[in-house]
Amino acid sequence: MTRHFICFYAHFSFAVFLPKLYNEEHQIMKELEMVKPTIGISMDSSKENTYSQYPWYALREHYCDTVYKAGGLPVMLPHTTELIDHYLDLVDGVAISGGDFDHDPKLYGQDFYHEKTVLNPARSAFDFTFVEKALERDIPLLGICAGQQML
Repeated sequence: MTRHFICFYAHFSFAVFLPKLYNEEHQIMKELEMVKPTIGISMDSSKENTYSQYPWYALREHYCDTVYKAGGLPVMLPHTTELIDHYLDLVDGVAISGGDFDHDPKLYGQDFYHEKTVLNPARSAFDFTFVEKALERDIPLLGICAGQQML
C-alpha cells in the first residue's frame, strides 16, 4: 500500500512541477531567441569631394540586410581608431567591407603602384588595426573585397 502511495505522490508532484518547469524553460528559450549576435561592419569613407562636399561614411544596404536575414544584429563601425577596443567589446563577429580604394601595397611588403591605384590611408590604417586586434581576441572575421585583401 505504501508503495502505491509513493508512486501516486511522485506522479502528482511531477504533474504539478511539470508546467512550472515547462514555462521556465519556454521563457528561457524565448529569451535566447531574442539574443542576436552583434556583427560589426566597417564602412567606406572619404574626406574628399567625391560624393559630398562633406566627409562621409557609406555602406551598401545589402550588407546590413544580409546580416539581419541571417539572424544577426548589424552595427556599422565608424573609423575611429581610438574606439576599436570598445567596438570589439560589443561585437560577436566582424565583416570588413570593401570600398572604392586600394590598400597601400606597403602594408603587405610591396612597393608596386598601378597608375589607377587609389589609396585611402585613414581607412587602411583603421582596417589594419581593427583586424589585428580582432585576431588577438579570436573574434570571427569576414573580409569582403578590400576587406579580404586586408585579411
